[in-house]
Amino acid sequence: MTRRLGWAIIIAAAVSAAVLVETPRTRARFLSPAYSESAFARGVHSLEVRRLTAAERYFRDAVRYQPHAPHLRSRIGLAYLQELAKHPREEVEKAVLFPAQRTRRLRIVLQFATHATAWLESALRIGDGEPAQLRFLLGDLESRLGRYAQASRHFEQLVVERPTDAMVLNDVGYTYLTWPSGHRSADHALDLIQRAARLRPNDGMILDSLGWAYYKLGHTRIALHWLLKAARLERSAEIYLHVAQVYDTFAEHHQQLKDWDDLKRQEYNWTKRALLTNPNLPEARKQWQAVSVWYYESD
Repeated sequence: MTRRLGWAIIIAAAVSAAVLVETPRTRARFLSPAYSESAFARGVHSLEVRRLTAAERYFRDAVRYQPHAPHLRSRIGLAYLQELAKHPREEVEKAVLFPAQRTRRLRIVLQFATHATAWLESALRIGDGEPAQLRFLLGDLESRLGRYAQASRHFEQLVVERPTDAMVLNDVGYTYLTWPSGHRSADHALDLIQRAARLRPNDGMILDSLGWAYYKLGHTRIALHWLLKAARLERSAEIYLHVAQVYDTFAEHHQQLKDWDDLKRQEYNWTKRALLTNPNLPEARKQWQAVSVWYYESD
């Protein structure tokens, strides 16, 4: 009897606590902006220490306490994206493509991506944030997850909404160029980038995209023309590396010609320039290792 009474007291106390939380006074405290921001900050910290369940609970509390707070859902989505950005792109692809090989780290990476997608879509639905930015983030994230149809839906809607935004046209077109051949249309990517170039004809990054689109379509000489022009306008390791890769392609296709050494030297010089501009660019280091073999053998 005493034991039953003890459990009855515990249950009554729990019910009383629940009732207390729902009183107008405590509800006003919980719905304050400060309480919501505190929950958001706790959620971000939980993400940093990889306590994903706790992070999601705190984020949901932040929204529950301030359901109409501006940009809250988009900030939560960006918090997940920031943690996802700490992992190489290859890890995301591996987590998606090879479920049987998912380590704890890869499972966490996939959860970051999944939660980021859910929060950004929620933000887009209710207009919590700048729609163009949200659509591009969602399109980029879906493409990283290998969901190219969903990514294309976001990108094409973005192009419809911002038809004269050169950076939108360029970024969407260039993203299409990075997709596997079975999921991309290089011709459509080129069309978008050409529209961007007409709007901003002296933008080095856009001209780099234009040259790279021609390169992907096999128009190597046209590609080199635009890439060299981009390199004159913009100091960028990525542009210099693109120039080096085009010279490498020329050399591969002209191995019997007397100017093969000149083409390899151009590749070497542009790769070196890319590395000096950004020593941490992985693609430049890989290109450097390949072209260095020719350099030392030619001496």
